[in-house]
Amino acid sequence: MQQVAAQLDKLHILAAHSLLQQRDALARGDTKAAAAHRKNADAALKVAKAAAKKYFPGEVGEAMDRQLTMLDARHRRLVKATGKTGLLDVVNAGGDRGKEAKAAFEALAYNDPLARRVLNANTNAIAEGRHHKSKGAKDKLAKALPAYDGNLSPKAAQQILRRYIAVRGSGRPVMMQDFLAGHGVRKTAGPQDIASQFGIQG
Repeated sequence: MQQVAAQLDKLHILAAHSLLQQRDALARGDTKAAAAHRKNADAALKVAKAAAKKYFPGEVGEAMDRQLTMLDARHRRLVKATGKTGLLDVVNAGGDRGKEAKAAFEALAYNDPLARRVLNANTNAIAEGRHHKSKGAKDKLAKALPAYDGNLSPKAAQQILRRYIAVRGSGRPVMMQDFLAGHGVRKTAGPQDIASQFGIQG
């Protein structure tokens, strides 16, 4: 069973990597490359769903399929809302598009209040500090997230959000704490963690 969880882990990594590449391609305005990377992610997710149904029949497999489908749909909504622009820039710009982008992220992070706090803190920090490299932005972020003792810069927070979105979009139910542990980024959950997150034992 652990070998199956490890295989699922590899599929999530492949999908997340493809979604990061999709994000980068969209930022460049390369819609053809973005579509190709999205297709690669879809292929990995399709195999993951098939594996879930094959090796975990019954309630566990059904729960895994629902999780994958839900997170995939919510990630697609977020990509549609942001387009080639970064999430923070869209949210900071406000308006209907900004509201939709924020709502889409909150839907993706539906059970992760810390992720929503990081987005809000970083958005407010940049808005008040005017630039993610400014001391004002870093001070605002430190005040909003005191547990990280000011070691989390707005720029680092942006990179964490970027990776968090891609990994969640891959169907892996990670939490923001996985990325913030130790005031920085660590590896996301390994096979054993993945198995437990899906309710898989053994």
